[in-house]
Amino acid sequence: MKEIMLKRLKPLIIQLIIFGITYSISFVLRDRYFFGWLIHNNFAHIWVVMIILTIFGKYLYSYAIAIGNIIGILLGQVLGEYILKLSKAKIATETNVDKIRVLENSYYHVFIWLSFIIIVIVLVFINKLISKRLNR
Repeated sequence: MKEIMLKRLKPLIIQLIIFGITYSISFVLRDRYFFGWLIHNNFAHIWVVMIILTIFGKYLYSYAIAIGNIIGILLGQVLGEYILKLSKAKIATETNVDKIRVLENSYYHVFIWLSFIIIVIVLVFINKLISKRLNR
């Protein structure tokens, strides 16, 4: 039992270091909408899922969450700001107030971030299924 816990401790420490660095960067950039949201909402507690998966020996899935988190944050910030910029460009002088409010608040950062994490997890799952079938 002790050997199993020690074996699982290394991936857990690596993943927590990755998450700590990501958290630190987000804390520094918390004045931006997306990073502020991540800090305020504790990264939607995905780090808890990562820890639980590591404890149960599902390293591939927990690493997928860690890596998906980093890439998802980058994509969420870049694409989210791009979508917001496109939305704000649609505002004209004759645009009504309700439409302006909708266009100015088109924040898709979090959706992109979580979607990417889910996509990475699904890709890992599909990869495991394919490799399992090929090994039969």
